[in-house]
Amino acid sequence: MSQFKKPSLNDKEWVRQCVKWSGYKGCEYSFCNIFVWNDTYNTKIMHFNDFFLSRSKSDEGFGYGMPAGKGSLREPIEEIIKYYIYGVTEENIPVIDSLFPNKFKFEEYRDGFDYIYLSDDLINLSGKKYHAKRNHISKFERTYNWEYEDITPDNVIECLDMLEKWRELDRNRDNTDLNHETCALKIAINNFKELDMCGGMIKVDGQIIAFTMADLINDEVADIHFEKAFPDM
Repeated sequence: MSQFKKPSLNDKEWVRQCVKWSGYKGCEYSFCNIFVWNDTYNTKIMHFNDFFLSRSKSDEGFGYGMPAGKGSLREPIEEIIKYYIYGVTEENIPVIDSLFPNKFKFEEYRDGFDYIYLSDDLINLSGKKYHAKRNHISKFERTYNWEYEDITPDNVIECLDMLEKWRELDRNRDNTDLNHETCALKIAINNFKELDMCGGMIKVDGQIIAFTMADLINDEVADIHFEKAFPDM
C-alpha cells in the first residue's frame, strides 16, 4: 500500500486530476497551496486508488482532508476513519452518512471557511457595497504614474525585491505568521512556472508597489495565495 509522503513537483498532475474529478473548490485542494506551505504545515499526501489523500498535523493531532477523486468513498474514508476529516462540505455529509451510518459527528469550523468572490463583482465593483473601493482606485489612478503587468516566469523575481522592501516596513520582524508566509512566497516565486501560477503586478514609476499570485483549482475557481502592497499607497 502507498504511504503518506512529502509532496514534490512530480505529484502535481495526478493530484490535480483527482481534484478535477472530485469537483472540490476549497483552497486545501490547490496543489500549489500544499507545496508552497509545506514547510509550515508539514502536509503529507498519498495516491490511494483514484483518490488524493492529504494529512496535516495540528494541535488536535492529525487531520485528514476529505478524499478527492472518483469512485466509491468507502475505501479512502476507511483509510482515515480513526482521525478527524477537514474540508467536508454540505454535499459530502449525506454521502458519508450513507456509507458510515452514525460513525461521524459533523461540526462547522468557522476559522477554516474560504471566502469566495465572483469574478464579475471584482471586475466591475458595481453597487453600494464596492463604493469605497471604487473611490480608492480613482484616487490612486489620479495620483500616481502607474502601469499594470502580468506576472510571468521572466519577471516574477522582481516580486522578491518588493517583498523584501515590504518586510522592512514591518515593525514586528519576529512575527511568526509573516515569517511563514515569506517562506511560502519565496517557494512560490522560485517555482512560479513549475506550479503553473498566474498573477499581476502594479508599478509606479517603474517600481513594483503591489502584486498578487494565484493558481487554478479547477475551471471555475482560482485560489489567490498572496497579495502584497505598500500600505501608504
